[in-house]
Amino acid sequence: MKRIFGTVLTFCFILLLTGTFASADDFILPGPFYVVSVDGSRVFHVTPEASRWQAETADWADFPPTGLYYNTYPLTPIYLVENLGSIVWEQDLFFSQNMQHFAWVPITNALDHRFDASDTTALVFYANGTIQKTYMVSDLVGDLDAVRWTNTTAQWRNLAVTIFDMENNRLTIETIDHEIFVFDITTGEVINTAHNNFVIFLAIGIVILLGGITALIVRRRHAGGKSYPG
Repeated sequence: MKRIFGTVLTFCFILLLTGTFASADDFILPGPFYVVSVDGSRVFHVTPEASRWQAETADWADFPPTGLYYNTYPLTPIYLVENLGSIVWEQDLFFSQNMQHFAWVPITNALDHRFDASDTTALVFYANGTIQKTYMVSDLVGDLDAVRWTNTTAQWRNLAVTIFDMENNRLTIETIDHEIFVFDITTGEVINTAHNNFVIFLAIGIVILLGGITALIVRRRHAGGKSYPG
């Protein structure tokens, strides 16, 4: 039982350490990629811009500029995209069915190492290639002490709760302090908010469990120290 109690305390201590300090990042920089619409009639091409993080290679000139195209040969442009950035992955983008609207949730959102939540991008909503609404981390996270920083990221959301309903253009995201936001990606507006009480109940349960383990250890110690008449 002592071993179990010690393991639980060690695990909690490790969680505290990993959630407090900024750490280094190790990831493969993205190259050009494309996403095809549900009906196959359109294709969204992403050709990252050259930056200090990744130089543009010669064959990138063969890829079209970032934007939406009719899926024809040759490609027919529908719109190009402004300010999408130099480090973009497919999983960062959430498209409407016709791909006229999309949300960008940048993973590498702290490239300048400012560690300032009011100056760090959380979400950007686009309509026909033009930015229509931007949210900073400080716009969505109430408890900014909960944000975890690395060299290139502000980890402000619960990655396990990122749900996209393409049919209704609804993007649901939970912040690291357990606020749940539902966005309409055609406007970028928040249409619903809620608080995830499950995490609170879980924390209470852990406290009760640890208290019960401690009480059991104390009782066993007291029982072991008693002497009985022979």
